[in-house]
Amino acid sequence: SVSSEIVENIYRELNCKSVDEISSVDVLEAGHSNITFKVTVNDKEYVYRYPGVSGKNIVSRKKETFVNTLAKELGIDKTLVYIDEKGHKLSEFVKNAHPLNKEKDEELKSLAQRVRKLHDYEVSSEKQAELAFDPIAEADRLLNLACSNKDNLFEIFSKTREAVQEISKTLETKGKNIILRTLSIGNLLRILLGIR
Repeated sequence: SVSSEIVENIYRELNCKSVDEISSVDVLEAGHSNITFKVTVNDKEYVYRYPGVSGKNIVSRKKETFVNTLAKELGIDKTLVYIDEKGHKLSEFVKNAHPLNKEKDEELKSLAQRVRKLHDYEVSSEKQAELAFDPIAEADRLLNLACSNKDNLFEIFSKTREAVQEISKTLETKGKNIILRTLSIGNLLRILLGIR
C-alpha cells in the first residue's frame, strides 16, 4: 500500500506517464520514524523516504530541505531528485555504496573538501535569522523528549552537557558565525554517508 502522495511525487519528479513505468517498490527500511523504499522507474533505481510521525519532533524539515537543496546546488549531493518540508525525499539509488572508510586518506580528503564547500557558502543575514539554530537549546529539547521514556537524561549526561556548553561559550566569545555550520554538519554527513 503506497500513499497517493508518494505516487504523485514520483510521477511528477520522474516524469512518469503511466503506472507501468514503475516496475517495483520494495521496503528497504521501516524504522521508528521513516519508511524507506527502493523504487524502480524505467529501469533506474531510486530511494524514496516517507516521513514518519515522530520525525517532525526531532528534525527541522525546513532546515533539512534548505541544506539538502543547497548541497545539490553546490554539487555536493548529485543524487537528490526531490525533497519537501513534510519530509518526503527522493534520491537516485547509489549502487555499491559503502560507509566512509576512515583508513583511506582519499575518502577523508573528499569528505573534508565537501564539508568545506558547504561551510564557505555565504548566507544572507535574513536567511541566517530564518535558520537560526541554538544547539544547546535543541539538545535540551531532545533530552526533554527522551526523558518521558527514559531516566533523567539531564543527570546522566550532565558532564557532557557542561563540556558542550563550555565549547559553545568559547565559540560565542570568538564571534564565529556558527548558524549554517552547526545546522549543516549533521545533514551533510548523512548525505555523504548515504543515510537517507
